[in-house]
Amino acid sequence: MQGQPLSLRATATSSTEPVPVLTLRGIAKSFGDDSVLRDIDLTVQPGEWATIIGRSGCGKTTLLRVIAGLADADAGTISGIGRLGMCFQEHRLLPWRTTLDNVALPLESTGLASAERDARARQMLERVGLGDRASHYPAQLSGGMKMRAALARALVTEPALLLLDEPCSGLDELTRAMMDSLMRGLCEELRPTVVMVTHSLSEAAYCSDRVLLLEAGRGGFADEIPVPLGERGWGTRDAPAFHAVLEQLSRALQGKAR
Repeated sequence: MQGQPLSLRATATSSTEPVPVLTLRGIAKSFGDDSVLRDIDLTVQPGEWATIIGRSGCGKTTLLRVIAGLADADAGTISGIGRLGMCFQEHRLLPWRTTLDNVALPLESTGLASAERDARARQMLERVGLGDRASHYPAQLSGGMKMRAALARALVTEPALLLLDEPCSGLDELTRAMMDSLMRGLCEELRPTVVMVTHSLSEAAYCSDRVLLLEAGRGGFADEIPVPLGERGWGTRDAPAFHAVLEQLSRALQGKAR
């Protein structure tokens, strides 16, 4: 689904410094006596892909919902620039609308004419390999197709910030790998800044520029791991550098769990 433009406080910088697309300072969130997020600081630069990992219940999705404005933080500030797009764990396609109409939905509040909305939605469907499914309804699509349609819907307004909440969690291993390649390729082309939550270390290693580890009950992030893989492709998962990153992520997750 597509969010509204971020209504966030701008930060003054010099003309030579990139303006972060997202900045979090001191974010905290509790549910009753359960402190889920404490002292979360995060700065994400234009075009960067940052992924948050951690064990179930550590607050990953809560943090993403706070960034998206779907939940209020108890403390802290969020600042940034640009429009927001989001993919949830479920595709959330409207069953009574065709694939084309689902993808065009976020454009309906932009003032674009119907023909222009449809043209942009068709172009995005082509990019995700669903050009021949424009007139299909969600019930006629496979699980992977539904997630590709959801991705197209999130990207159709060319958001500055794309939030991904376990977008491939319900897919089989091969379809998930294909979806990861599609997401990374599209984001390299369109250059949104991405913040993703995932349980998959392989997905985090393949898609990300850096990975942040969130640990339940701890203030801030427990660890931060850079992912220096450069351009990604099908051969990336066979490369020694990829397996080195995967091992580093696994050690970090296991080490913080002890």
